[in-house]
Amino acid sequence: MPQNGPGYADIKDITVRLKGDLTSLTVKFFEPLPTGISLVGRLYVDYDANASTGCNWPNEKGADYLAVFTQTEGALFEWKKKQV
Repeated sequence: MPQNGPGYADIKDITVRLKGDLTSLTVKFFEPLPTGISLVGRLYVDYDANASTGCNWPNEKGADYLAVFTQTEGALFEWKKKQV
């Protein structure tokens, strides 16, 4: 569950698909979002479960991907040599 966050934002599964230049990120939650609720935020993914690769920021250590999203758009970044 997100730290100090609502229970409906608890993530069940994440799938990343690459097709050519297109990257698709699917996030599944344990329960549906309440009516009128939309999430805005950042999602860090440690794809290889290795803290020595990817991000070296203290709270995101080991993250290989960063997804930034709003109600209308999103962006996916990949760490390369400790930089996103």
